[in-house]
Amino acid sequence: MLLTAGCAGPAARYRGDGSVRETTEWDRIRLESLRLSMLWQLHPRTARRIHDRILSGEQLERLLDDLEALRISPRTRAVLTKVPSADEAWELSERLPQLGIEFRMASDPGYPAGLAEIPDPPPFLFRRGGCWDAGWPRPVIGIIGSRAASRSGREIARTLARDLALSGATIVSGLARGIDAEAHHGALAADGCTIGVLGAGLDVVYPPEHESLQSRMLAAGGIVSEFPPGTPPLPLHFPRRNRILAALVDVLVVVEGTEKSGARSTVDHALDQGREVLAVPRDPVIPGSALPNRLLYEGALPALSAREVIEAAGAGDALSAPRSLRESTRFGTRRPTRGGTDSTVIGADTAKICSAARADTNRSTDPGSPAETHPGDPNPSPPAPDAPADLKAQVRRCLDTGPRGLAELSASLSAPIAALQAALSELEVLGWVLRDQGRYRRR
Repeated sequence: MLLTAGCAGPAARYRGDGSVRETTEWDRIRLESLRLSMLWQLHPRTARRIHDRILSGEQLERLLDDLEALRISPRTRAVLTKVPSADEAWELSERLPQLGIEFRMASDPGYPAGLAEIPDPPPFLFRRGGCWDAGWPRPVIGIIGSRAASRSGREIARTLARDLALSGATIVSGLARGIDAEAHHGALAADGCTIGVLGAGLDVVYPPEHESLQSRMLAAGGIVSEFPPGTPPLPLHFPRRNRILAALVDVLVVVEGTEKSGARSTVDHALDQGREVLAVPRDPVIPGSALPNRLLYEGALPALSAREVIEAAGAGDALSAPRSLRESTRFGTRRPTRGGTDSTVIGADTAKICSAARADTNRSTDPGSPAETHPGDPNPSPPAPDAPADLKAQVRRCLDTGPRGLAELSASLSAPIAALQAALSELEVLGWVLRDQGRYRRR
């Protein structure tokens, strides 16, 4: 069985180990690409270089015979000597349909556009599920957090995913224990679309107790991986998984996590890729509160309900969204205000965190800024303005060259994230800047 119906080409013979099979030139390219993809130990950048040469008409076997011409390190050359045989690739191509798995190259239709824009994009993807060809409902929201999640964190992740799915969003997570699993369950509870990004082969159920969850996801969404079938879930695979997860989403929401966790890795990838990152304010006594609260301190927007997430995704005014979104759950309790009207609160501790985070977005984090005061100072400096005029001008000039993500602007202008958030907010209100899928551009 051929890998897929490709464009017709001149007849060619693809010789395996002692066998000869008739294929088109396009099928030869796909088969050699599959063979290369089976070497999951190969760095994506090197795999992409070799794959580009295969696409240009060179044969993999000849490339492997002259590894020195590829200008790669001795260690990489040693890895390439372990490329599976042609027959092994052919056998996998016949087994993929039986597993319900599709093989996609970066040049294929349906390869996620967001992946093509990141550093070292995966040249190959394996996907499984029923939502690929029809496209995912937008916006696409990533929800991530700790494996060893708190009870409240699990409830928040499930509730947020459910409310977002009811509003029509697609939920993406990593199918791990804890927050990931709750996000997938929440989307499924709303009959929504949910995608799992794996750090193993798609025929490997990990963790084992998620077999039922994964089966339900295949009917309501799908799973995806850059690793071929049979690849074990090794720790070194998950940073690679995280960059794909970040690239697939419009907005990333952090529920729980430590500052040195895999969730932090995903956040860093998302910021580098220009995605909007939100965090759920958490009580500091919760072990997993460190990462979301740190992100809020650094200027991330608070995710108090599905409404804020949808607004951050630029998917329209939440007030005109479906009823389910307007009445989405806020993470806390409701009590009357002094005026007798209902007001949603999130608890004293997390309210303080939110207040501190919002205050931080309105001042420079430079310890030498004019807003800094010291105990006993008889003439404290006046508070700094929300955003200096010169910073706003710098932002406008930077955006003249094209859309930029928050992390890109921070690096280009050497400006703190918090100060940039304030400047961009003012520019949006003035109508000079537009936020689109986590990136900012001039109107």
